[in-house]
Amino acid sequence: SMNVITGGLPVQYGDVTGGVISITTKGVSNQYAGGFEVLSSGAQLGEDSYVGLDKFGYNLIEGTISGPLLRKLNVDTREKEPIVGFFLSGNISNEIDNRPSAVGSWKIKDDVLADLKANPLRQGFVENSVIPNSDYLRLNDFERVAARPNVARNSASLAGKIDVVTTKNTNLTFGGSLNYRTGPEYNYAHSLFDYENYPVRTRLDWRVFGRYTQRFSGTMTEESSSLIKNAYYSIQADYSREFSSLQSATHEDRFF
Repeated sequence: SMNVITGGLPVQYGDVTGGVISITTKGVSNQYAGGFEVLSSGAQLGEDSYVGLDKFGYNLIEGTISGPLLRKLNVDTREKEPIVGFFLSGNISNEIDNRPSAVGSWKIKDDVLADLKANPLRQGFVENSVIPNSDYLRLNDFERVAARPNVARNSASLAGKIDVVTTKNTNLTFGGSLNYRTGPEYNYAHSLFDYENYPVRTRLDWRVFGRYTQRFSGTMTEESSSLIKNAYYSIQADYSREFSSLQSATHEDRFF
C-alpha cells in the first residue's frame, strides 16, 4: 500500500514540514512472486534519427521479486512456514528530453556550428581588432527542434528488504534503497550555441535501515469489548548518505 500525507502529519514522522509518502510492502510470503514491465515512447538511433511514438524518448524497465528464504516446520500443522523472506525491486530509465515543449526549442545548425568553431573571428574595422563571426549569423543559420539536444538523462533505483519472523508476534526487518541519476543539466543561456558543453549533474543517495516490530493481538470477535483490536509498536534505526556533483563532462574534477 502507499499513502501520501500532505497535511496533519502524524507524530511518528517527526518534524516533517512538507509531505510524506509512506510505502508498505507485504511481509514474509510462503510463495515466490514477481513482476516485470517495459515502457517506451521512442528511442534515438542517431544524432537526428528517432523511432517510436515521439522524439522525447521515455524508456523504463522495472521489476520486482519476493519470496521465502528459509522455512520452518510447524509441529501442529506439519507444514513448513516461512520465517525469513525477501523483497527486491528496481528500475532503470532513460529520457531523451525529460521536459517536452509544445513549441520546440531553437539551436544553431550543425554545419554552421562546425564552421563557427573553425572560424570564430574575423578582421575588425580597425587595425589589431577582431569581430566574432557569431555577430553575423541570421535566422536561417538556426533551426527549431522538437527535443532539446544533449539533455538525455539516465537513472536507476533499487530497493530491497529481508523480513525475519522472530516469534509469533515479533519480527525484524532489514532493508535499504539506492537511487542514482546522471545527465547534462540544461542551461537556457547556453542552449543556442553551446549545448554540447552542458555541465553534467550526477546524484547518488542510499539508505539502510533496521526495524523491530511487536504486535499485541487481541480478541478479534464481534463480542469482544476490547477497545484495542490490533496494537503494535516499531523501533527503527536508519542511516543515509547523499552524493552530488556538477562538473564539466570533459574536464570533470581535473582542475589543472
